[in-house]
Amino acid sequence: MAISSKTLSVCILFMMPVFLGAQELDENTLKAVWIGKFTYFIEWPSLGSNSPVFTIVTLQNRPLHQQLTVLLSKQTLCGKPVQTVWLKQFSDTLQCQVLVLPEMQTEELRMLIENTRNKPILLVGSTEGYAKLGVHINFYIEEQYIKFEINETSMHNSGFFASYRLLNIARIIEPVAKE
Repeated sequence: MAISSKTLSVCILFMMPVFLGAQELDENTLKAVWIGKFTYFIEWPSLGSNSPVFTIVTLQNRPLHQQLTVLLSKQTLCGKPVQTVWLKQFSDTLQCQVLVLPEMQTEELRMLIENTRNKPILLVGSTEGYAKLGVHINFYIEEQYIKFEINETSMHNSGFFASYRLLNIARIIEPVAKE
C-alpha cells in the first residue's frame, strides 16, 4: 500500500511533540494546529448532510479564534470548507462540529456538556479538570509542552470514535471498557 506524501507529512507533523518554547509560535497557534489535526483522527457520528460547512465555534477566546481563522479558513475538514465563529456565550441551538470552551464555572460546564451530549459536537477545552468532567479533549501544559488528554468514555458516549493513533499520544481519562 502506497502512502501519499501529503498523508505522510500530516502524520509526521501530528506525531511530533509541540514545544511551547518556539518563538515563532504561540500557545493559541499551536492549539489551533492541533484542533485542525484532531479532525483527521476522529470519526464523527454525523456531520449533517445538509450542513455545507465544518464549523468551529470558539467561546470567549478571541486570540484562539483568530488563529483558527488564519490557519483553517482556507482548509477543508472532513470534506467541508471551514467556518470559524466567535461567540460570547453558548446557545442551545448552536450548530457546529467543534466547540472550543473557555474556563467556566463547574455547574455551567456541566449544563453545557449535558446540552451537547446527543449532538455531534466535539468539546475541546484548556482548563485543568475539564476532561474528568466530560470534555472530550482537553489541552494542558507539561514541562513546556502542549499536550492533551482525552475522555474516551465521554467521546464514545457522544458517538465519536477516536483513532488509536490519536489515543496513543494522548493521556486517556476514563478509558472505554474493552469487551
